[in-house]
Amino acid sequence: MSALSTAPETSTSVSAGRQMYALTFASAVAHLFFEEENLCCGMIGERARLISKLWRDGLLARLMDKGLLAPSRPEQRKPYPFAMQLEYTPAVSFVYEWCGQMWKAAALCIIDLLTELAECDLTLRAPHPFNLLFDGARPVYVNPGTIAPFGPQAFETALNRLTRSLFYPLQLCQKGQSRLARALLRSTVYGIRPEDFPELAEMERKLRVDLETSTTEQVLAQLRENVEEVVIPDPDTGWSEYHRDWPLKPCDRWGHKQWSVHGVLKEMRPRTVLDLAGNLGWYARLAALEGADVVSADLDETCVNRLYRRLQYERSRVLPLVLDINDPSPGYGSGGRWFAPATERFEADLVLALAVTHHLVLSGFRLGFDTVAQTLGGFARRALLVEFIPYDSDGCPYDRSSRPDAVSWYDVDHFVRALRHEFRSVSVLPSPPRARRLLLCEK
Repeated sequence: MSALSTAPETSTSVSAGRQMYALTFASAVAHLFFEEENLCCGMIGERARLISKLWRDGLLARLMDKGLLAPSRPEQRKPYPFAMQLEYTPAVSFVYEWCGQMWKAAALCIIDLLTELAECDLTLRAPHPFNLLFDGARPVYVNPGTIAPFGPQAFETALNRLTRSLFYPLQLCQKGQSRLARALLRSTVYGIRPEDFPELAEMERKLRVDLETSTTEQVLAQLRENVEEVVIPDPDTGWSEYHRDWPLKPCDRWGHKQWSVHGVLKEMRPRTVLDLAGNLGWYARLAALEGADVVSADLDETCVNRLYRRLQYERSRVLPLVLDINDPSPGYGSGGRWFAPATERFEADLVLALAVTHHLVLSGFRLGFDTVAQTLGGFARRALLVEFIPYDSDGCPYDRSSRPDAVSWYDVDHFVRALRHEFRSVSVLPSPPRARRLLLCEK
Protein backbone atom coordinates (compact mmCIF):
# COMPACT_ATOMS: atom_id res chain seq x y z
CA MET A 1 0.00 0.00 0.00
CA SER A 2 1.51 3.32 -0.98
CA ALA A 3 2.30 5.27 2.16
CA LEU A 4 3.35 8.40 0.31
CA SER A 5 1.66 11.37 1.94
CA THR A 6 1.18 14.60 0.10
CA ALA A 7 1.60 16.79 3.16
CA PRO A 8 3.74 19.92 2.78
CA GLU A 9 7.02 19.45 0.91
CA THR A 10 10.25 20.68 2.42
CA SER A 11 12.02 23.30 0.39
CA THR A 12 15.68 22.96 1.42
CA SER A 13 18.14 22.18 -1.38
CA VAL A 14 19.12 18.85 0.19
CA SER A 15 15.56 17.63 0.65
CA ALA A 16 13.57 19.04 -2.27
CA GLY A 17 10.46 16.96 -2.87
CA ARG A 18 10.64 15.25 0.52
CA GLN A 19 7.11 14.68 1.80
CA MET A 20 6.48 15.60 5.43
CA TYR A 21 4.18 13.36 7.45
CA ALA A 22 1.08 14.68 9.21
CA LEU A 23 1.68 17.55 11.66
CA THR A 24 5.26 16.62 12.50
CA PHE A 25 6.54 19.37 10.19
CA ALA A 26 5.49 21.81 12.95
CA SER A 27 7.95 20.31 15.43
CA ALA A 28 11.14 22.21 16.19
CA VAL A 29 13.09 19.06 17.09
CA ALA A 30 11.89 16.02 15.09
CA HIS A 31 10.12 15.38 11.78
CA LEU A 32 8.58 12.32 10.19
CA PHE A 33 8.87 12.34 6.43
CA PHE A 34 8.72 10.05 3.42
CA GLU A 35 11.67 9.45 1.19
CA GLU A 36 11.08 7.02 -1.69
CA GLU A 37 7.97 5.82 0.18
CA ASN A 38 10.02 4.92 3.27
CA LEU A 39 8.98 6.63 6.51
CA CYS A 40 11.92 8.31 8.23
CA CYS A 41 12.42 10.31 11.41
CA GLY A 42 14.89 13.18 11.33
CA MET A 43 16.00 14.85 14.54
CA ILE A 44 17.60 18.21 15.32
CA GLY A 45 19.81 19.66 18.07
CA GLU A 46 19.63 18.19 21.57
CA ARG A 47 16.93 15.74 20.48
CA ALA A 48 19.23 14.31 17.82
CA ARG A 49 21.99 13.85 20.40
CA LEU A 50 19.60 12.20 22.86
CA ILE A 51 18.10 9.71 20.40
CA SER A 52 21.54 8.91 18.96
CA LYS A 53 22.73 8.07 22.47
CA LEU A 54 19.66 5.94 23.18
CA TRP A 55 20.40 4.01 19.99
CA ARG A 56 24.04 3.43 20.96
CA ASP A 57 22.98 2.40 24.48
CA GLY A 58 20.57 -0.20 23.08
CA LEU A 59 17.37 1.23 24.60
CA LEU A 60 15.68 1.75 21.23
CA ALA A 61 16.53 -1.78 20.15
CA ARG A 62 15.01 -3.15 23.37
CA LEU A 63 11.81 -1.18 22.77
CA MET A 64 11.69 -2.54 19.22
CA ASP A 65 12.18 -6.09 20.50
CA LYS A 66 9.21 -5.58 22.81
CA GLY A 67 7.05 -4.48 19.87
CA LEU A 68 6.57 -0.94 21.19
CA LEU A 69 8.69 0.93 18.65
CA ALA A 70 8.59 0.18 14.94
CA PRO A 71 11.79 -1.59 13.81
CA SER A 72 14.08 1.14 12.44
CA ARG A 73 17.74 1.73 11.67
CA PRO A 74 19.96 4.84 11.51
CA GLU A 75 20.32 6.38 8.04
CA GLN A 76 22.02 9.47 6.65
CA ARG A 77 19.28 12.00 5.88
CA LYS A 78 20.52 15.56 5.41
CA PRO A 79 20.13 18.10 6.95
CA TYR A 80 19.31 16.08 10.09
CA PRO A 81 22.26 15.28 12.43
CA PHE A 82 20.56 11.96 13.30
CA ALA A 83 17.84 10.13 11.41
CA MET A 84 16.22 6.70 11.38
CA GLN A 85 14.26 4.85 8.70
CA LEU A 86 11.55 2.28 9.31
CA GLU A 87 12.50 -1.19 8.10
CA TYR A 88 8.96 -1.56 6.81
CA THR A 89 6.45 1.26 6.29
CA PRO A 90 2.83 0.14 6.83
CA ALA A 91 -0.10 1.76 5.07
CA VAL A 92 -0.85 5.08 6.74
CA SER A 93 -4.16 5.11 8.58
CA PHE A 94 -5.41 7.70 11.03
CA VAL A 95 -7.24 7.43 14.33
CA TYR A 96 -10.62 8.41 12.86
CA GLU A 97 -10.43 5.31 10.61
CA TRP A 98 -9.70 2.86 13.43
CA CYS A 99 -12.33 0.70 15.12
CA GLY A 100 -12.82 0.57 18.89
CA GLN A 101 -10.59 -2.50 19.27
CA MET A 102 -7.80 -0.59 17.52
CA TRP A 103 -8.24 2.45 19.78
CA LYS A 104 -7.83 0.11 22.73
CA ALA A 105 -4.72 -1.58 21.31
CA ALA A 106 -3.17 1.79 20.42
CA ALA A 107 -3.80 3.18 23.93
CA LEU A 108 -2.20 0.14 25.55
CA CYS A 109 0.82 0.39 23.25
CA ILE A 110 1.45 4.02 24.17
CA ILE A 111 0.88 3.37 27.90
CA ASP A 112 3.37 0.48 27.81
CA LEU A 113 5.88 2.64 25.95
CA LEU A 114 5.48 5.45 28.49
CA THR A 115 5.98 2.94 31.30
CA GLU A 116 9.20 1.59 29.79
CA LEU A 117 10.52 5.10 29.18
CA ALA A 118 9.65 6.30 32.70
CA GLU A 119 11.96 3.63 34.12
CA CYS A 120 14.78 5.36 32.24
CA ASP A 121 13.72 8.87 33.31
CA LEU A 122 12.26 9.53 29.85
CA THR A 123 8.81 10.21 28.42
CA LEU A 124 7.04 11.07 25.16
CA ARG A 125 6.37 14.62 24.08
CA ALA A 126 2.68 14.86 23.09
CA PRO A 127 2.16 11.34 21.67
CA HIS A 128 -0.39 12.15 18.98
CA PRO A 129 -2.03 9.03 17.54
CA PHE A 130 -0.59 9.86 14.11
CA ASN A 131 2.76 8.84 15.63
CA LEU A 132 1.43 5.30 15.75
CA LEU A 133 0.64 3.04 12.78
CA PHE A 134 -0.81 -0.44 12.50
CA ASP A 135 1.26 -3.16 10.89
CA GLY A 136 -1.71 -5.40 10.23
CA ALA A 137 -3.31 -5.79 13.66
CA ARG A 138 -0.15 -4.77 15.54
CA PRO A 139 0.19 -1.16 16.70
CA VAL A 140 3.72 0.26 16.60
CA TYR A 141 4.99 3.69 17.58
CA VAL A 142 6.86 5.20 14.63
CA ASN A 143 8.28 8.47 15.98
CA PRO A 144 11.34 7.95 18.24
CA GLY A 145 11.97 11.68 17.91
CA THR A 146 9.21 12.35 20.46
CA ILE A 147 11.21 10.61 23.21
CA ALA A 148 12.36 13.30 25.63
CA PRO A 149 13.74 13.72 29.16
CA PHE A 150 11.15 13.12 31.86
CA GLY A 151 9.64 16.10 33.63
CA PRO A 152 6.29 16.64 35.40
CA GLN A 153 5.06 19.06 32.74
CA ALA A 154 6.20 16.84 29.86
CA PHE A 155 4.52 13.80 31.44
CA GLU A 156 1.28 15.69 32.04
CA THR A 157 1.30 16.85 28.40
CA ALA A 158 1.77 13.26 27.25
CA LEU A 159 -1.18 12.08 29.35
CA ASN A 160 -3.37 14.90 28.04
CA ARG A 161 -2.72 13.85 24.46
CA LEU A 162 -3.20 10.16 25.26
CA THR A 163 -6.50 10.64 27.06
CA ARG A 164 -8.02 13.07 24.56
CA SER A 165 -6.96 11.05 21.53
CA LEU A 166 -7.59 7.48 22.70
CA PHE A 167 -8.89 7.03 26.26
CA TYR A 168 -11.86 9.38 25.99
CA PRO A 169 -12.83 8.01 22.55
CA LEU A 170 -12.89 4.58 24.19
CA GLN A 171 -15.29 5.84 26.84
CA LEU A 172 -17.69 7.07 24.15
CA CYS A 173 -17.22 3.85 22.20
CA GLN A 174 -18.14 1.79 25.26
CA LYS A 175 -21.45 3.69 25.40
CA GLY A 176 -22.16 2.89 21.75
CA GLN A 177 -21.10 6.36 20.55
CA SER A 178 -18.09 5.46 18.42
CA ARG A 179 -19.49 7.36 15.42
CA LEU A 180 -19.56 10.52 17.53
CA ALA A 181 -16.02 9.86 18.77
CA ARG A 182 -14.79 9.26 15.23
CA ALA A 183 -16.31 12.53 14.03
CA LEU A 184 -14.69 14.47 16.87
CA LEU A 185 -11.32 12.83 16.25
CA ARG A 186 -11.20 14.46 12.85
CA SER A 187 -10.15 17.48 14.89
CA THR A 188 -6.69 15.99 15.07
CA VAL A 189 -5.14 18.84 17.04
CA TYR A 190 -7.54 18.87 19.99
CA GLY A 191 -9.04 15.38 20.13
CA ILE A 192 -12.02 14.90 22.43
CA ARG A 193 -12.21 17.63 25.06
CA PRO A 194 -13.44 16.51 28.49
CA GLU A 195 -15.11 19.87 29.11
CA ASP A 196 -17.67 18.94 26.43
CA PHE A 197 -18.86 15.83 28.32
CA PRO A 198 -19.67 15.88 32.08
CA GLU A 199 -18.67 12.23 32.61
CA LEU A 200 -15.32 12.82 30.91
CA ALA A 201 -14.78 15.99 32.93
CA GLU A 202 -15.03 13.87 36.10
CA MET A 203 -12.43 11.44 34.73
CA GLU A 204 -10.19 14.41 33.92
CA ARG A 205 -10.55 15.72 37.46
CA LYS A 206 -9.57 12.34 38.92
CA LEU A 207 -6.55 12.14 36.64
CA ARG A 208 -5.38 15.55 37.92
CA VAL A 209 -5.65 14.29 41.50
CA ASP A 210 -3.70 11.14 40.63
CA LEU A 211 -0.94 13.20 39.04
CA GLU A 212 -0.56 15.16 42.30
CA THR A 213 -0.82 12.24 44.74
CA SER A 214 0.55 9.16 42.93
CA THR A 215 3.83 8.10 41.38
CA THR A 216 4.30 7.99 37.63
CA GLU A 217 4.22 4.20 37.71
CA GLN A 218 0.96 4.21 39.69
CA VAL A 219 -0.70 6.69 37.31
CA LEU A 220 0.24 4.63 34.26
CA ALA A 221 -0.75 1.35 35.91
CA GLN A 222 -4.17 2.75 36.83
CA LEU A 223 -4.69 4.16 33.34
CA ARG A 224 -3.74 0.82 31.82
CA GLU A 225 -6.22 -0.95 34.06
CA ASN A 226 -8.94 1.51 33.05
CA VAL A 227 -8.24 0.88 29.36
CA GLU A 228 -8.22 -2.88 29.83
CA GLU A 229 -11.64 -2.68 31.48
CA VAL A 230 -13.24 -0.94 28.48
CA VAL A 231 -15.70 -3.28 26.80
CA ILE A 232 -16.01 -2.70 23.05
CA PRO A 233 -19.66 -3.18 21.97
CA ASP A 234 -20.17 -6.09 19.58
CA PRO A 235 -23.81 -5.95 18.43
CA ASP A 236 -24.92 -8.21 15.62
CA THR A 237 -25.74 -6.22 12.51
CA GLY A 238 -27.23 -6.97 9.13
CA TRP A 239 -23.72 -7.48 7.75
CA SER A 240 -21.82 -9.05 10.63
CA GLU A 241 -22.83 -12.59 9.66
CA TYR A 242 -23.15 -11.96 5.94
CA HIS A 243 -20.10 -13.92 4.75
CA ARG A 244 -19.59 -17.58 5.43
CA ASP A 245 -16.15 -18.51 6.70
CA TRP A 246 -14.85 -20.73 3.94
CA PRO A 247 -11.38 -22.30 4.31
CA LEU A 248 -8.68 -20.01 2.93
CA LYS A 249 -6.96 -22.84 1.08
CA PRO A 250 -8.61 -24.03 -2.17
CA CYS A 251 -11.12 -26.80 -1.56
CA ASP A 252 -14.38 -28.24 -2.83
CA ARG A 253 -16.33 -25.96 -0.47
CA TRP A 254 -15.39 -22.98 -2.62
CA GLY A 255 -17.90 -21.66 -5.12
CA HIS A 256 -17.35 -20.10 -8.52
CA LYS A 257 -16.73 -16.65 -7.04
CA GLN A 258 -14.02 -17.82 -4.64
CA TRP A 259 -12.19 -19.67 -7.41
CA SER A 260 -12.43 -16.64 -9.73
CA VAL A 261 -11.02 -14.19 -7.18
CA HIS A 262 -8.28 -16.65 -6.30
CA GLY A 263 -7.42 -16.98 -10.00
CA VAL A 264 -7.11 -13.20 -10.45
CA LEU A 265 -4.83 -12.96 -7.38
CA LYS A 266 -2.66 -15.78 -8.70
CA GLU A 267 -2.37 -14.26 -12.15
CA MET A 268 -1.87 -10.61 -11.18
CA ARG A 269 0.31 -11.11 -8.09
CA PRO A 270 -0.58 -7.63 -6.78
CA ARG A 271 1.79 -6.15 -4.22
CA THR A 272 -1.06 -4.22 -2.60
CA VAL A 273 -4.80 -4.90 -2.39
CA LEU A 274 -7.69 -2.77 -1.15
CA ASP A 275 -10.86 -4.70 -0.28
CA LEU A 276 -13.73 -2.19 -0.25
CA ALA A 277 -16.85 -3.13 1.71
CA GLY A 278 -14.78 -6.07 2.86
CA ASN A 279 -17.20 -7.24 5.55
CA LEU A 280 -15.43 -9.81 7.77
CA GLY A 281 -12.43 -9.79 5.48
CA TRP A 282 -12.41 -13.27 3.94
CA TYR A 283 -11.20 -12.03 0.53
CA ALA A 284 -8.74 -9.66 2.20
CA ARG A 285 -7.26 -12.57 4.16
CA LEU A 286 -7.12 -14.62 0.96
CA ALA A 287 -5.18 -11.84 -0.76
CA ALA A 288 -2.77 -11.61 2.19
CA LEU A 289 -2.21 -15.36 2.01
CA GLU A 290 -1.15 -14.82 -1.60
CA GLY A 291 1.52 -12.36 -0.44
CA ALA A 292 -0.16 -8.96 -0.78
CA ASP A 293 -0.26 -6.12 1.75
CA VAL A 294 -3.99 -5.59 2.23
CA VAL A 295 -6.37 -2.95 3.54
CA SER A 296 -9.90 -4.19 4.29
CA ALA A 297 -12.35 -1.30 4.66
CA ASP A 298 -15.98 -1.45 5.73
CA LEU A 299 -18.56 0.98 7.12
CA ASP A 300 -19.90 -1.60 9.60
CA GLU A 301 -17.80 -1.24 12.76
CA THR A 302 -18.92 -4.59 14.18
CA CYS A 303 -17.42 -6.28 11.12
CA VAL A 304 -14.18 -4.32 11.47
CA ASN A 305 -13.89 -5.07 15.20
CA ARG A 306 -14.47 -8.79 14.60
CA LEU A 307 -11.97 -8.87 11.76
CA TYR A 308 -9.40 -7.07 13.92
CA ARG A 309 -9.76 -9.62 16.72
CA ARG A 310 -9.29 -12.46 14.25
CA LEU A 311 -6.22 -10.84 12.72
CA GLN A 312 -4.60 -10.53 16.14
CA TYR A 313 -4.40 -14.31 16.25
CA GLU A 314 -3.66 -14.93 12.57
CA ARG A 315 -0.94 -12.24 12.39
CA SER A 316 -1.97 -11.64 8.80
CA ARG A 317 -0.81 -8.44 7.10
CA VAL A 318 -4.34 -7.09 6.69
CA LEU A 319 -5.19 -3.63 7.97
CA PRO A 320 -8.91 -3.39 8.92
CA LEU A 321 -10.44 0.08 8.80
CA VAL A 322 -13.79 1.84 9.20
CA LEU A 323 -14.35 3.61 5.89
CA ASP A 324 -17.40 4.65 3.89
CA ILE A 325 -17.01 4.21 0.12
CA ASN A 326 -19.43 7.10 -0.38
CA ASP A 327 -17.50 9.37 1.98
CA PRO A 328 -13.84 8.31 2.27
CA SER A 329 -11.67 10.39 4.58
CA PRO A 330 -10.77 13.65 2.81
CA GLY A 331 -7.56 15.57 3.25
CA TYR A 332 -7.34 17.68 6.40
CA GLY A 333 -5.39 20.75 7.46
CA SER A 334 -4.13 23.70 5.44
CA GLY A 335 -4.81 22.98 1.79
CA GLY A 336 -5.99 19.53 2.83
CA ARG A 337 -2.36 18.39 3.00
CA TRP A 338 -1.64 17.75 6.70
CA PHE A 339 -3.47 14.43 6.60
CA ALA A 340 -3.65 12.95 3.10
CA PRO A 341 -7.02 11.69 1.79
CA ALA A 342 -7.92 8.01 1.81
CA THR A 343 -7.88 7.83 -2.00
CA GLU A 344 -4.14 8.59 -1.93
CA ARG A 345 -3.14 6.58 1.13
CA PHE A 346 -5.02 3.42 0.17
CA GLU A 347 -4.43 3.43 -3.58
CA ALA A 348 -3.64 -0.18 -4.45
CA ASP A 349 -2.46 -2.35 -7.31
CA LEU A 350 -5.74 -4.25 -7.13
CA VAL A 351 -9.05 -3.04 -5.71
CA LEU A 352 -11.72 -5.59 -4.80
CA ALA A 353 -15.32 -4.30 -4.85
CA LEU A 354 -17.39 -7.43 -4.34
CA ALA A 355 -21.12 -7.53 -3.61
CA VAL A 356 -21.37 -3.77 -3.25
CA THR A 357 -22.26 -2.16 -6.61
CA HIS A 358 -25.96 -3.03 -6.46
CA HIS A 359 -26.23 -1.40 -3.01
CA LEU A 360 -24.59 1.79 -4.28
CA VAL A 361 -26.90 1.98 -7.28
CA LEU A 362 -30.25 0.55 -6.14
CA SER A 363 -30.42 1.86 -2.56
CA GLY A 364 -28.85 4.48 -0.32
CA PHE A 365 -27.52 7.37 -2.40
CA ARG A 366 -28.69 5.69 -5.64
CA LEU A 367 -25.55 6.47 -7.57
CA GLY A 368 -25.16 6.18 -11.32
CA PHE A 369 -22.72 3.79 -12.95
CA ASP A 370 -20.42 6.66 -13.96
CA THR A 371 -20.08 7.79 -10.35
CA VAL A 372 -19.48 4.22 -9.16
CA ALA A 373 -16.77 3.74 -11.79
CA GLN A 374 -15.07 7.03 -10.84
CA THR A 375 -15.25 6.24 -7.13
CA LEU A 376 -13.78 2.75 -7.41
CA GLY A 377 -11.30 3.75 -10.09
CA GLY A 378 -9.95 6.48 -7.83
CA PHE A 379 -8.48 3.82 -5.53
CA ALA A 380 -7.07 1.54 -8.27
CA ARG A 381 -3.48 1.90 -9.41
CA ARG A 382 -3.50 -1.06 -11.81
CA ALA A 383 -6.79 -2.93 -11.70
CA LEU A 384 -10.25 -3.30 -10.23
CA LEU A 385 -12.15 -6.54 -9.73
CA VAL A 386 -15.78 -5.54 -9.33
CA GLU A 387 -18.95 -7.58 -9.06
CA PHE A 388 -22.16 -6.85 -10.93
CA ILE A 389 -25.34 -8.36 -9.46
CA PRO A 390 -28.24 -8.65 -11.95
CA TYR A 391 -31.82 -8.32 -10.72
CA ASP A 392 -32.46 -12.05 -11.18
CA SER A 393 -29.24 -13.39 -9.64
CA ASP A 394 -29.36 -15.53 -6.53
CA GLY A 395 -29.46 -13.51 -3.34
CA CYS A 396 -30.13 -10.11 -4.92
CA PRO A 397 -32.36 -8.21 -2.45
CA TYR A 398 -33.62 -5.78 -5.12
CA ASP A 399 -36.02 -6.04 -8.05
CA ARG A 400 -37.07 -3.63 -10.77
CA SER A 401 -39.41 -1.81 -8.39
CA SER A 402 -36.47 -0.85 -6.15
CA ARG A 403 -35.44 1.92 -8.52
CA PRO A 404 -37.80 2.25 -11.49
CA ASP A 405 -35.67 4.90 -13.21
CA ALA A 406 -32.77 2.42 -13.45
CA VAL A 407 -34.68 -0.35 -15.26
CA SER A 408 -33.57 0.87 -18.69
CA TRP A 409 -29.86 0.94 -17.86
CA TYR A 410 -29.19 -1.36 -14.87
CA ASP A 411 -27.45 -4.15 -16.77
CA VAL A 412 -23.90 -5.38 -17.25
CA ASP A 413 -23.47 -3.75 -20.67
CA HIS A 414 -24.17 -0.25 -19.36
CA PHE A 415 -21.88 -0.90 -16.40
CA VAL A 416 -19.06 -2.00 -18.71
CA ARG A 417 -19.45 1.19 -20.74
CA ALA A 418 -19.12 3.34 -17.63
CA LEU A 419 -16.06 1.42 -16.45
CA ARG A 420 -14.35 1.90 -19.82
CA HIS A 421 -14.24 5.65 -19.14
CA GLU A 422 -11.89 4.89 -16.22
CA PHE A 423 -10.06 1.76 -17.39
CA ARG A 424 -8.22 0.78 -20.56
CA SER A 425 -9.82 -2.67 -20.71
CA VAL A 426 -12.83 -4.32 -19.06
CA SER A 427 -13.29 -8.09 -19.19
CA VAL A 428 -16.39 -9.96 -18.02
CA LEU A 429 -15.08 -13.17 -16.47
CA PRO A 430 -16.84 -16.46 -17.34
CA SER A 431 -19.66 -17.36 -14.96
CA PRO A 432 -22.56 -19.84 -14.69
CA PRO A 433 -26.00 -18.75 -15.98
CA ARG A 434 -27.83 -16.25 -13.73
CA ALA A 435 -24.69 -15.88 -11.60
CA ARG A 436 -23.25 -12.65 -10.38
CA ARG A 437 -20.71 -11.28 -12.86
CA LEU A 438 -17.10 -10.48 -12.06
CA LEU A 439 -15.51 -7.73 -14.16
CA LEU A 440 -11.73 -7.32 -14.31
CA CYS A 441 -10.87 -3.72 -15.19
CA GLU A 442 -7.28 -2.76 -16.02
CA LYS A 443 -5.67 0.66 -16.47
